[in-house]
Amino acid sequence: MSDAPTSHVADGHDWRAMFSVAAEQIYRDGGFYDGEVPLPSLLDLAGACNGAVQVVAELFPPSPVTRPMPDLLAGSDEAFIRLIQDNYRHFNDFFSKIAASVLVRIRQAAIYDNVVFVVHNGTLIPVYEMLRTVDRPVKGREMAVRASRKGESRSIDPDGNAFLFIGSVGSSNYGHWLIDDLPTIKAMEFIAEETPITALMSSLGDRIDAVRADGVALGRSQPGMVKPMFLPVEDLVFVDNLYYATPVSYHPILKHPQALAHLLAICNERFGASSLREDRRRLFVNRSTSHPRHITNNDAVKFILAEYGFEEIFPEGLSFSQQRQAFHEASHVVGIMGAAMTNTVFCPPDGHILHLAPNGWGEPFYWDLAAMRGQSYNAFFGVPQGNIDQVHQCSFEVNIDQLRAWLERVVPKPA
Repeated sequence: MSDAPTSHVADGHDWRAMFSVAAEQIYRDGGFYDGEVPLPSLLDLAGACNGAVQVVAELFPPSPVTRPMPDLLAGSDEAFIRLIQDNYRHFNDFFSKIAASVLVRIRQAAIYDNVVFVVHNGTLIPVYEMLRTVDRPVKGREMAVRASRKGESRSIDPDGNAFLFIGSVGSSNYGHWLIDDLPTIKAMEFIAEETPITALMSSLGDRIDAVRADGVALGRSQPGMVKPMFLPVEDLVFVDNLYYATPVSYHPILKHPQALAHLLAICNERFGASSLREDRRRLFVNRSTSHPRHITNNDAVKFILAEYGFEEIFPEGLSFSQQRQAFHEASHVVGIMGAAMTNTVFCPPDGHILHLAPNGWGEPFYWDLAAMRGQSYNAFFGVPQGNIDQVHQCSFEVNIDQLRAWLERVVPKPA
């Protein structure tokens, strides 16, 4: 046992006892969507722990959100297409505002299993902004109990560095890291320029951790001023004066447009911006057959796309900068719906995006992303193969006639 504080949960613990780090500011103009945890109770608990958290700066203000309906949804199941359209209309009506994002400093904090806690009088209180309605199905409702049962804990010494936690429930997935986590490096602008920053992140696997390390380095232009520190998810780690940026998204149907704009600006600054050329690239975003959710008639799809000048890429084999560059240079993208297609955030606002997915998987994440970027959103839903109880994992067949019709309408044939 280290000399870290002895942690416990409050007597009579209620899982709803969570600490919103700045509820009054974050949700001042809406964007609070929780039917289980009342906003007044979050305000009351924060008031009872006065001084535990300090707001440093507002990163992005609250914002209204509007989304055009997709340009085209097609598939063999007309009832499913109508269901998606009805769902999208509902999302537009109900999820019409996104909350503000702020940078806070937590006087005494703890990190466990990729969740931040406020430590108040020795009590571990989960940060609400990491356990919202959309996050709890992944992390569960008893994070404070789980963390307090850890037999050992440790503290880390800042040694002159500022500690900034970067993470969310979806950090292990490239697409969620790109959209949910990476834009929060804006927080580094509000930490003294001469102060080195240690980006604290839970370790989630060698491949994604390498990408995340490259990403956080973008937060400062001076080399060596940002270094990553990966924490084992099973460790309970105490940190004093921890910086934390609240979410810039609400999975799967809200992404802060200003946060996405910041992501693009910082990548353009660090990697360079391409000039707008008439001969922009056309990408076919594929994945190997070793993955679930691949195209069963892949050869036929590749053949027709090649006729229209599409080049096949496999983004999982590219570095972050290479992925960004490829999509940044693309005017048209056709690809299998999934994390790699989140890179379409780097495509221009007049880009044409076509997602290929199994029928029955009505994921709205990519529709919302295209809307926030002003891009044309299209999706084709093919006949799934295998166990449709896990339809998002099913491989599927693409309707070649529908694909050709879309290409003829949208994509000029190369000379």
